[in-house]
Amino acid sequence: MQPGQVSMVILPLIAVPPGRIAPDQLTLSAELRASVQAHLDERRLVGTTLEVRAPQLFWVSVSALIRVPPGSSRGLKADVRRAAEALLYRYLNPHTGGSAGTGWPFGRTLHLSELYSLLRTVPGGDFVEDVQVFLTEPGQQDLRQPVSTQLLLPPQGVVVSDLHTVRVE
Repeated sequence: MQPGQVSMVILPLIAVPPGRIAPDQLTLSAELRASVQAHLDERRLVGTTLEVRAPQLFWVSVSALIRVPPGSSRGLKADVRRAAEALLYRYLNPHTGGSAGTGWPFGRTLHLSELYSLLRTVPGGDFVEDVQVFLTEPGQQDLRQPVSTQLLLPPQGVVVSDLHTVRVE
């Protein structure tokens, strides 16, 4: 950016579902963009240019294996799976995610290790054996790219949950 340029990234406010967010819910509409642009144009300093844009969305899918104590019931395994998936959807969310639960911070790196720590808190789980993270295209699991130990995001980037798979054994 040049001196005098301001970029504002707008994440549309939505009613956050308990699971995956539909991609179209996070699309910055032309109407909202124009409304924000007009509002800010009236208040900006002379000589300042302002760009209103959508965040760069990084859709991620998590595949995890959580072990439960030997002899655990099917009911417990199902409860652990549901709780783990709910945690992942809430944590990897631009509105409710991150460690503070107030939304994934723009530009914040996602570390694989934090997902191990997160899943370790699931009641009934004994230990987390494996966690894998993949960059995806929304709803297209066949187009996923593995993430090694961290996912670096640009300043306008934010993490969004795609489909998660948790196995409990």
